[in-house]
Amino acid sequence: MKFLLKTVLLVVVILIAVPIVAYRSVKPCTMLKKELVERVERRTKEARAEVREAVGDLGENAGRVADDIAETVEGMAVGFATGLAEAKVERMSARECVSELIDLKLGGDPDSL
Repeated sequence: MKFLLKTVLLVVVILIAVPIVAYRSVKPCTMLKKELVERVERRTKEARAEVREAVGDLGENAGRVADDIAETVEGMAVGFATGLAEAKVERMSARECVSELIDLKLGGDPDSL
């Protein structure tokens, strides 16, 4: 009986300690910044695919030119998004970062960047 009680207590302590340690080692504002940048990257890749599809009918040469332009725009967009995300997160508290990160992960799509 004593062994079972000790095992149950150990499991409870582990279940409580793991999220606390994970929260301490992972910074919510860093996670929010990463999520905002990844969303911009996804949107630019989707736009690139749409442009490629639209230009595909014009021929191979036009497709290469469109890819070059899209690559340049994508690089600039990600660079701007990174800077904006850093500036935004810098002004936020950890609680605000967690709140916005939860909103983003639960399907909210605030275009606040």
